[in-house]
Amino acid sequence: MEHRFDRYVELFTEEYLKRRWKDWSRIRSMLVHYAVPTIGTKRISDVRRSDLTAIYRRLENRPSVARAMHATLRKMFKWAMSRDDLKHSPVQGVDAPPPPKPRNRYLSTEELRCAWKASFQLMGHYGPAFRLMILTGQRRGEVIGLDWSELRREGSRWDLPAERSKNGRPHLIPLSKQAIALLDAVACEKDWPSHGLVFLSSYGTRLSAFSKVKEKWDAMIVRKMRSAEESAVLAPRRIHDIRRTVATGMQALQIRMEIIESVLNHLSGTKSGIVGVYQCYPYQEEKRQAMKQWGRHIKKLTAS
Repeated sequence: MEHRFDRYVELFTEEYLKRRWKDWSRIRSMLVHYAVPTIGTKRISDVRRSDLTAIYRRLENRPSVARAMHATLRKMFKWAMSRDDLKHSPVQGVDAPPPPKPRNRYLSTEELRCAWKASFQLMGHYGPAFRLMILTGQRRGEVIGLDWSELRREGSRWDLPAERSKNGRPHLIPLSKQAIALLDAVACEKDWPSHGLVFLSSYGTRLSAFSKVKEKWDAMIVRKMRSAEESAVLAPRRIHDIRRTVATGMQALQIRMEIIESVLNHLSGTKSGIVGVYQCYPYQEEKRQAMKQWGRHIKKLTAS
Protein backbone atom coordinates (compact mmCIF):
# COMPACT_ATOMS: atom_id res chain seq x y z
CA MET A 1 0.00 0.00 0.00
CA GLU A 2 1.36 3.41 -1.00
CA HIS A 3 0.92 6.12 1.62
CA ARG A 4 0.34 9.77 0.72
CA PHE A 5 2.34 12.18 2.82
CA ASP A 6 -0.62 14.33 3.90
CA ARG A 7 -2.57 11.28 5.05
CA TYR A 8 0.47 9.77 6.71
CA VAL A 9 0.81 12.84 8.89
CA GLU A 10 -2.66 12.11 10.26
CA LEU A 11 -1.82 8.43 10.75
CA PHE A 12 1.40 9.38 12.54
CA THR A 13 -0.59 11.75 14.75
CA GLU A 14 -3.19 9.17 15.73
CA GLU A 15 -0.94 6.15 16.12
CA TYR A 16 2.21 7.76 17.53
CA LEU A 17 2.05 11.42 18.57
CA LYS A 18 -1.16 11.24 20.61
CA ARG A 19 0.13 8.20 22.48
CA ARG A 20 3.67 9.36 23.21
CA TRP A 21 4.11 13.14 22.94
CA LYS A 22 2.30 15.39 25.39
CA ASP A 23 2.52 18.34 22.99
CA TRP A 24 1.22 16.32 20.03
CA SER A 25 -1.24 19.05 19.03
CA ARG A 26 1.52 21.60 18.53
CA ILE A 27 3.63 19.11 16.56
CA ARG A 28 0.72 18.15 14.31
CA SER A 29 -0.04 21.81 13.70
CA MET A 30 3.57 22.39 12.68
CA LEU A 31 3.45 19.50 10.21
CA VAL A 32 0.11 20.62 8.76
CA HIS A 33 1.14 24.25 8.34
CA TYR A 34 4.66 23.82 6.98
CA ALA A 35 5.32 20.27 5.76
CA VAL A 36 2.02 19.28 4.15
CA PRO A 37 1.72 22.40 1.91
CA THR A 38 5.23 21.67 0.59
CA ILE A 39 5.04 17.89 0.08
CA GLY A 40 1.28 17.52 -0.28
CA THR A 41 -0.03 14.28 -1.72
CA LYS A 42 3.34 12.89 -2.75
CA ARG A 43 3.89 9.28 -1.69
CA ILE A 44 6.17 9.02 1.34
CA SER A 45 8.47 6.74 -0.67
CA ASP A 46 8.90 9.57 -3.19
CA VAL A 47 9.86 12.23 -0.67
CA ARG A 48 13.39 13.48 -1.38
CA ARG A 49 15.95 15.55 0.43
CA SER A 50 15.05 18.45 -1.81
CA ASP A 51 11.54 18.36 -0.32
CA LEU A 52 12.98 18.68 3.16
CA THR A 53 15.20 21.52 2.04
CA ALA A 54 12.14 23.33 0.69
CA ILE A 55 10.42 23.00 4.08
CA TYR A 56 13.46 24.29 5.98
CA ARG A 57 13.76 27.19 3.54
CA ARG A 58 10.25 28.29 4.50
CA LEU A 59 11.39 28.34 8.11
CA GLU A 60 14.63 30.28 7.68
CA ASN A 61 13.37 33.02 9.97
CA ARG A 62 12.17 30.50 12.56
CA PRO A 63 15.25 28.38 13.36
CA SER A 64 13.74 26.77 16.46
CA VAL A 65 10.71 25.58 14.47
CA ALA A 66 12.99 24.36 11.66
CA ARG A 67 14.96 22.21 14.08
CA ALA A 68 11.77 20.88 15.68
CA MET A 69 10.48 20.06 12.19
CA HIS A 70 13.67 18.16 11.35
CA ALA A 71 13.44 16.11 14.55
CA THR A 72 9.76 15.37 13.95
CA LEU A 73 10.22 14.29 10.33
CA ARG A 74 13.17 12.13 11.31
CA LYS A 75 10.98 10.41 13.91
CA MET A 76 8.03 10.06 11.53
CA PHE A 77 10.04 8.44 8.75
CA LYS A 78 11.86 6.19 11.22
CA TRP A 79 8.46 5.13 12.55
CA ALA A 80 7.29 4.46 8.99
CA MET A 81 10.31 2.19 8.47
CA SER A 82 9.55 0.29 11.68
CA ARG A 83 6.08 -0.46 10.26
CA ASP A 84 7.50 -1.54 6.88
CA ASP A 85 5.71 1.39 5.25
CA LEU A 86 9.02 2.74 4.01
CA LYS A 87 12.41 1.25 3.12
CA HIS A 88 14.67 4.29 3.38
CA SER A 89 14.26 7.55 5.24
CA PRO A 90 14.86 10.73 3.23
CA VAL A 91 16.04 12.39 6.45
CA GLN A 92 18.99 10.02 6.77
CA GLY A 93 22.22 11.90 6.16
CA VAL A 94 20.52 15.31 6.23
CA ASP A 95 22.02 17.79 8.68
CA ALA A 96 19.67 19.48 11.09
CA PRO A 97 19.04 23.18 10.44
CA PRO A 98 21.40 25.44 12.41
CA PRO A 99 20.32 26.32 15.95
CA PRO A 100 18.95 29.80 16.66
CA LYS A 101 21.49 32.41 17.64
CA PRO A 102 21.48 33.16 21.37
CA ARG A 103 19.39 36.23 22.11
CA ASN A 104 20.20 38.87 24.70
CA ARG A 105 17.36 41.31 24.02
CA TYR A 106 15.52 42.61 27.04
CA LEU A 107 13.42 45.71 27.56
CA SER A 108 15.02 48.75 29.10
CA THR A 109 13.36 50.33 32.11
CA GLU A 110 11.65 52.92 29.90
CA GLU A 111 10.59 50.32 27.32
CA LEU A 112 9.11 48.16 30.08
CA ARG A 113 7.25 51.12 31.59
CA CYS A 114 5.79 52.10 28.21
CA ALA A 115 4.99 48.47 27.32
CA TRP A 116 3.00 48.09 30.55
CA LYS A 117 1.06 51.32 30.03
CA ALA A 118 0.45 50.65 26.33
CA SER A 119 -0.95 47.20 27.08
CA PHE A 120 -4.06 48.82 28.58
CA GLN A 121 -4.94 50.09 25.09
CA LEU A 122 -5.00 46.62 23.57
CA MET A 123 -8.34 45.00 22.90
CA GLY A 124 -9.88 42.35 25.08
CA HIS A 125 -7.71 40.09 27.21
CA TYR A 126 -4.45 40.61 25.32
CA GLY A 127 -3.35 43.42 27.62
CA PRO A 128 -3.99 41.52 30.88
CA ALA A 129 -2.25 38.45 29.44
CA PHE A 130 0.86 40.46 28.53
CA ARG A 131 0.87 42.13 31.95
CA LEU A 132 0.67 38.75 33.69
CA MET A 133 3.70 37.67 31.66
CA ILE A 134 5.51 40.75 32.93
CA LEU A 135 4.46 40.12 36.53
CA THR A 136 5.30 36.40 36.58
CA GLY A 137 7.93 35.86 33.88
CA GLN A 138 6.15 32.73 32.66
CA ARG A 139 6.11 31.60 29.04
CA ARG A 140 3.52 32.92 26.62
CA GLY A 141 1.93 29.51 26.01
CA GLU A 142 1.69 28.85 29.74
CA VAL A 143 -0.01 32.20 30.38
CA ILE A 144 -2.32 32.01 27.37
CA GLY A 145 -3.37 28.48 28.33
CA LEU A 146 -3.91 29.39 31.98
CA ASP A 147 -7.07 27.83 33.42
CA TRP A 148 -8.85 29.13 36.49
CA SER A 149 -8.57 25.66 38.01
CA GLU A 150 -4.78 26.18 38.27
CA LEU A 151 -5.18 29.28 40.43
CA ARG A 152 -5.58 29.53 44.21
CA ARG A 153 -6.59 33.02 45.29
CA GLU A 154 -6.53 32.20 48.99
CA GLY A 155 -3.01 30.87 48.72
CA SER A 156 -1.93 33.49 46.16
CA ARG A 157 -0.50 30.84 43.88
CA TRP A 158 -0.62 29.38 40.41
CA ASP A 159 -0.01 25.63 40.16
CA LEU A 160 1.20 24.94 36.63
CA PRO A 161 0.75 21.20 35.91
CA ALA A 162 3.57 19.18 34.38
CA GLU A 163 1.64 18.56 31.17
CA ARG A 164 1.52 22.29 30.48
CA SER A 165 5.09 23.03 31.49
CA LYS A 166 7.75 23.19 28.78
CA ASN A 167 10.22 21.13 30.80
CA GLY A 168 7.55 18.64 31.90
CA ARG A 169 7.84 19.55 35.57
CA PRO A 170 5.04 20.90 37.78
CA HIS A 171 5.69 24.48 38.79
CA LEU A 172 4.34 26.56 41.66
CA ILE A 173 4.24 30.28 40.89
CA PRO A 174 3.57 32.62 43.84
CA LEU A 175 1.31 35.51 42.85
CA SER A 176 2.10 39.06 43.93
CA LYS A 177 -0.59 41.51 45.03
CA GLN A 178 -0.35 43.07 41.58
CA ALA A 179 -0.99 39.72 39.87
CA ILE A 180 -3.94 39.02 42.17
CA ALA A 181 -5.42 42.45 41.36
CA LEU A 182 -5.00 41.78 37.64
CA LEU A 183 -6.82 38.45 37.89
CA ASP A 184 -9.55 40.05 40.02
CA ALA A 185 -10.10 42.55 37.22
CA VAL A 186 -10.30 39.78 34.61
CA ALA A 187 -12.87 38.02 36.81
CA CYS A 188 -14.78 41.34 37.05
CA GLU A 189 -14.03 41.62 40.78
CA LYS A 190 -16.13 38.50 41.44
CA ASP A 191 -15.06 35.19 42.91
CA TRP A 192 -12.67 33.48 40.56
CA PRO A 193 -14.33 30.81 38.37
CA SER A 194 -13.52 27.21 39.24
CA HIS A 195 -12.49 26.33 35.69
CA GLY A 196 -12.21 27.65 32.15
CA LEU A 197 -9.58 29.69 30.30
CA VAL A 198 -8.63 32.91 32.06
CA PHE A 199 -7.83 34.82 28.89
CA LEU A 200 -10.37 34.58 26.09
CA SER A 201 -10.75 36.07 22.63
CA SER A 202 -13.88 37.95 21.59
CA TYR A 203 -15.12 34.60 20.27
CA GLY A 204 -14.69 32.90 23.63
CA THR A 205 -11.69 30.90 22.42
CA ARG A 206 -7.98 30.83 23.25
CA LEU A 207 -6.10 34.00 22.28
CA SER A 208 -4.24 33.84 18.95
CA ALA A 209 -2.94 36.08 16.11
CA PHE A 210 -0.15 37.37 18.34
CA SER A 211 1.99 38.73 15.51
CA LYS A 212 -0.71 41.25 14.57
CA VAL A 213 -1.44 42.18 18.18
CA LYS A 214 2.26 42.59 18.97
CA GLU A 215 2.66 44.87 15.95
CA LYS A 216 -0.06 47.13 17.35
CA TRP A 217 1.43 46.92 20.84
CA ASP A 218 4.87 47.92 19.54
CA ALA A 219 3.40 50.94 17.73
CA MET A 220 1.68 52.01 20.97
CA ILE A 221 4.94 51.58 22.91
CA VAL A 222 6.82 53.78 20.45
CA ARG A 223 4.20 56.52 20.70
CA LYS A 224 4.48 56.54 24.49
CA MET A 225 8.28 56.56 24.34
CA ARG A 226 8.26 59.48 21.91
CA SER A 227 6.02 61.52 24.19
CA ALA A 228 9.08 61.76 26.43
CA GLU A 229 11.79 61.66 23.76
CA GLU A 230 10.85 62.53 20.20
CA SER A 231 13.62 60.48 18.60
CA ALA A 232 13.00 57.32 20.65
CA VAL A 233 12.95 54.00 18.80
CA LEU A 234 12.02 50.48 19.84
CA ALA A 235 14.59 47.87 18.84
CA PRO A 236 13.15 44.63 17.39
CA ARG A 237 11.82 42.37 20.12
CA ARG A 238 9.84 39.20 20.64
CA ILE A 239 7.19 38.43 23.21
CA HIS A 240 9.54 35.82 24.68
CA ASP A 241 11.96 38.65 25.53
CA ILE A 242 9.63 39.48 28.41
CA ARG A 243 11.06 36.48 30.29
CA ARG A 244 14.59 37.76 29.80
CA THR A 245 13.42 41.21 30.91
CA VAL A 246 12.00 39.76 34.13
CA ALA A 247 15.19 37.80 34.79
CA THR A 248 17.38 40.83 34.12
CA GLY A 249 15.18 43.06 36.25
CA MET A 250 15.28 40.62 39.15
CA GLN A 251 19.06 40.48 38.88
CA ALA A 252 19.12 44.28 39.15
CA LEU A 253 17.07 43.89 42.35
CA GLN A 254 19.88 41.61 43.62
CA ILE A 255 17.73 38.49 43.69
CA ARG A 256 19.92 35.39 43.57
CA MET A 257 20.22 33.60 40.24
CA GLU A 258 19.02 30.25 41.57
CA ILE A 259 15.85 31.95 42.85
CA ILE A 260 15.27 33.65 39.48
CA GLU A 261 15.69 30.35 37.65
CA SER A 262 13.27 28.70 40.06
CA VAL A 263 10.73 31.49 39.49
CA LEU A 264 11.04 31.02 35.71
CA ASN A 265 11.05 27.20 35.97
CA HIS A 266 14.21 27.30 33.91
CA LEU A 267 16.72 24.45 33.86
CA SER A 268 20.25 25.65 33.18
CA GLY A 269 23.65 25.09 34.68
CA THR A 270 22.45 25.48 38.25
CA LYS A 271 19.43 23.15 37.98
CA SER A 272 20.07 20.72 35.14
CA GLY A 273 21.92 17.43 35.00
CA ILE A 274 23.07 15.70 38.16
CA VAL A 275 22.74 18.92 40.17
CA GLY A 276 19.02 19.04 39.41
CA VAL A 277 18.61 15.42 40.47
CA TYR A 278 20.16 15.80 43.91
CA GLN A 279 19.40 19.43 44.75
CA CYS A 280 15.61 19.47 44.97
CA TYR A 281 15.00 22.36 47.39
CA PRO A 282 12.00 24.20 45.86
CA TYR A 283 12.81 27.75 47.10
CA GLN A 284 9.10 28.35 47.70
CA GLU A 285 9.44 31.10 50.31
CA GLU A 286 12.32 32.71 48.43
CA LYS A 287 10.24 32.67 45.24
CA ARG A 288 7.33 34.30 47.05
CA GLN A 289 9.55 37.07 48.36
CA ALA A 290 11.08 37.55 44.91
CA MET A 291 7.64 37.87 43.34
CA LYS A 292 6.58 40.40 45.97
CA GLN A 293 9.74 42.41 45.32
CA TRP A 294 9.22 42.27 41.56
CA GLY A 295 5.55 43.22 41.85
CA ARG A 296 6.43 46.26 43.97
CA HIS A 297 9.08 47.22 41.43
CA ILE A 298 6.57 47.10 38.55
CA LYS A 299 4.05 49.10 40.58
CA LYS A 300 6.61 51.79 41.33
CA LEU A 301 7.95 51.80 37.77
CA THR A 302 4.53 52.29 36.21
CA ALA A 303 3.01 54.62 38.80
CA SER A 304 3.98 57.83 37.01
